[in-house]
Amino acid sequence: MEDSTNNLQTFFVIIQPGLEEILASEIQQKYPALNDYKILTGGVEVVCTPEVGYSFNKYLKTPTRVLLRLKEFSCRDLPKLFQRTSKIPWNLYLVNGKCELDVSCSGSLINNEKRVQKAVEDGIETYLKGYQPKQLDYNYAHRVFVRIHNDQCQISMDTSGEALYKRTNKKTGPASLRESIAGALLRVLLQNQKTPFTLADPMCGSGTFAGEALGWNEYRNQYAYQKFASVQKTTDKEPVVEVLSLPIESVHCNDMDATAVSIAKENLSDYKNIEFSNLDMKDFLTKIDTTNTVVVCNPPYGKRLDSSNKELQAWVEVIQRFKTWGVLVPKAFIIANASYVEFRNGGLPVRFYYKL
Repeated sequence: MEDSTNNLQTFFVIIQPGLEEILASEIQQKYPALNDYKILTGGVEVVCTPEVGYSFNKYLKTPTRVLLRLKEFSCRDLPKLFQRTSKIPWNLYLVNGKCELDVSCSGSLINNEKRVQKAVEDGIETYLKGYQPKQLDYNYAHRVFVRIHNDQCQISMDTSGEALYKRTNKKTGPASLRESIAGALLRVLLQNQKTPFTLADPMCGSGTFAGEALGWNEYRNQYAYQKFASVQKTTDKEPVVEVLSLPIESVHCNDMDATAVSIAKENLSDYKNIEFSNLDMKDFLTKIDTTNTVVVCNPPYGKRLDSSNKELQAWVEVIQRFKTWGVLVPKAFIIANASYVEFRNGGLPVRFYYKL
């Protein structure tokens, strides 16, 4: 939502539920001048200028998507939804007047999503009859999110386009971790790393943790907001962002699956100072010098694993030889005397235990 007096708008930065505090800490670190934000379930709401809000897509590594709030209001009937929608300045955002609606309703008097979609479509069409959208020689259908929950309606524009965890066209393997989740967990694990270190991943899979560490300050270049009809008026200024580098010297990637190692090699081919191996996890870690080495691991797990799983317990015991380590395990698997963050991964409740 826009504050017309000083050009401030409200953005909702989405992250996997359970990791909101990590996202807030990243925002604080990279945008120290920002102080108008609120941690909510599933993300952080920030009031800032459009330039800063759009830049979240580029510089934040932990979110999955950034939404621009256009309207938020109480709504218990479709005529009011139509009326409010028809007052939004859609010509500032939509190219050739096209968009795709993503509608959801819960706990509200309005509960028919098809009727909600029709009311919003009619509202957009009505507005654009009076204010013609920018006509360009290409078509792009922006995503508009309409959420009605407990009789409160939020209408938001997607500023990201493709999900932000899709950094590159890298190959994935079974149970691959999303890049944004890996980035969030690494922020927790490496928050106190001031001196040069080596990162070791004994079960690297497709190399997601290694890629996130080595590409700590890298970003893609294409986002949905760049195709907003008014984008040239709002993105001339580059916001001030505090970007910190990781003192990472080298990376050791290992996996017991030779195919996974091949995929990791291909995905990480643009980086230097990486060693790959195809060993048993315990054999690999016993060969690694524990001095200045940080271990991070996402071992294979499933619904059947619990605190009595002996194989997982043996893996964790080897990892705990190191001073700084982090391991992602099912929630039922308890690791004593370690900190953790809890969330869901692939629909399963998990915990990322760590020692700094």
